[in-house]
Amino acid sequence: MRQTGLIASPFPLAKPIPLRQVSRGNKSGAHDPDITGRTVMLTRRGFAGVASCALCSITGFLATDASAQTPPATTPGVSRKILSRSDGPAAGYETLLVAIEIEAGVTIGRHTHPGIESAYILEGGFELPIEGLPTKMYKPGDGFVVPPGAPHAGNKNGDVKTKIVSTYIIEKGKPLASPA
Repeated sequence: MRQTGLIASPFPLAKPIPLRQVSRGNKSGAHDPDITGRTVMLTRRGFAGVASCALCSITGFLATDASAQTPPATTPGVSRKILSRSDGPAAGYETLLVAIEIEAGVTIGRHTHPGIESAYILEGGFELPIEGLPTKMYKPGDGFVVPPGAPHAGNKNGDVKTKIVSTYIIEKGKPLASPA
C-alpha cells in the first residue's frame, strides 16, 4: 500500500480524517485510476454532514414508529399526540412525551394511568382533582405530578384552549389511560 500527500481542503480549519487506504490492485483485480494508490479522506465537516444525515434518518424512522402507535381512547375536545416513545427507565416500562390540547369548556372524565404523569401547562389552565390530594387550579407555567394509578380529572378550563406537555413513565403494553 502506498500513501500520497493529503488532498487540499477548501475549508481552512478542517482536518482531514482518513477513511481507508486503497491499494494498487484489489483482490478482484479491478483498478480505479482515480483513487488507486491514494488515501481517501473525509473532512470533519463532511463527517458531520454524513453523521447528521444518519441521525435524521434514524429519528425519522423512530418518529414514524411513535406516531403509528394507537393513541388512547379520545374524549371529544381533547387531542393527544405522542411526540416520543422510548424504552425504560427500567425493564417493563416505557417513557412517553405527549402534547395534549383541551378545547375551551371541555371536562376530562376521571381516569388513571399505569404509571406516573409529570406535566407542564403551556397555555390555558384548569382545575385538577387528584384522589387523595387537595383540588388545585393550574395556570400557564405550573407543573404537576399525578401518582401512578391515582384517579384524576380535568375540570373548569374556562373559555380558552389548554395546552399541556406531559411525560408518562408507564408499564409497557398497558393503555396510556383507563376510565376510573
